Amino acid sequence: MTLFRRVSLTPAALLACQRISLLFFGAEKRAVFEAALSGDDPAEYPVRAVLAQDAVPVTVYTAP
Repeated sequence: MTLFRRVSLTPAALLACQRISLLFFGAEKRAVFEAALSGDDPAEYPVRAVLAQDAVPVTVYTAP
C-alpha cells in the first residue's frame, strides 16, 4: 500500500508566504487545474483562492 501525505494550510497561512509553488503530476490533475482556472467559485475548487489573489506570486509546476 502506498501512503500519500498531504499538507493543508489555511488561505491566511498561504498568503503569509513569500511565494507559493503548486506541483502536480498527470493528465487528470492537469485537467482539474485547468477546470479551476476557468471559474471563480473557491468552494468548487479551493485552489482558486490562491490563483485569484495577487499578493503572493504563484508558480505552477507540472509533470507527465
